[in-house]
Amino acid sequence: MAAEPAWSPSRATALILSGEAQLLLGDRDRAMAFFVETAAAGTVTGSYDTVVHSNAELAVLAMDSGRWAAAEEHLQVAVGLVEQRRLTTTP
Repeated sequence: MAAEPAWSPSRATALILSGEAQLLLGDRDRAMAFFVETAAAGTVTGSYDTVVHSNAELAVLAMDSGRWAAAEEHLQVAVGLVEQRRLTTTP
């Protein structure tokens, strides 16, 4: 990731995969940090699929810790982007 410039759409993909890897390793805090960074990077580069994915993961993490308002905010961002960017056919 360090070699990938901030403007590269591949950076957001690398970040989201790193977040998923951290979840598999059981490090929820580090995963959350990667998901937050993914959302920012994806917004800058227009990689909206990674923004949706990261916000969905952040919502799940928020729900798991009983932070329902935060979960709702993340889901609103994700669903809003799906509708706004017409991502309904994006895997």
